[in-house]
Amino acid sequence: MIQMSMSHLKIDLLLYLLTNNYMWTRHLTIIWKNWEIKLAQYWQWDWYPSGQWLALLNILKLIDIKNLSDITDELKEVTQDDYDAINKKIDEDKSFDWHKDFLEYSRDTGTDIIKLIYDKWVRKVQIDREMLKDNIWIEWEFEIDFDTNKYICCGVDFPLDNLPDEREFLAKFE
Repeated sequence: MIQMSMSHLKIDLLLYLLTNNYMWTRHLTIIWKNWEIKLAQYWQWDWYPSGQWLALLNILKLIDIKNLSDITDELKEVTQDDYDAINKKIDEDKSFDWHKDFLEYSRDTGTDIIKLIYDKWVRKVQIDREMLKDNIWIEWEFEIDFDTNKYICCGVDFPLDNLPDEREFLAKFE
């Protein structure tokens, strides 16, 4: 019962902020494949329709979706040992920087994670299980679902094989 009340509170708060032109920053990008989560990464970017929402749409329109789907099969989840090795590298060489040298794990990467995956720059990705829980601090989720062939942007579904143009896309959020 409390969970339902929190969900309603979250929806009411989000609707109020959205209608009053507040900018969103906290969100998750999720990739589904074979009914498994292949990516669940937390970002802090200016997520509003004409910003990163549109950027992600344009990335999806420029790449070969079938190829991205195939590449997704190769993704592995980053482990604690991987993080420990990165932290050791940073401790040993202060010139390394999370946000520059480890883009795939930086909360600042935003939609570029899809390009990094597509270009095979990234093979290990985050699946942020804490943020996947019903988290009141996550304003939006963006999903690429290869099982249903959809790009789901803030609850609005778009077929991956027939993505809208920018005008049509933005009209869904006005």
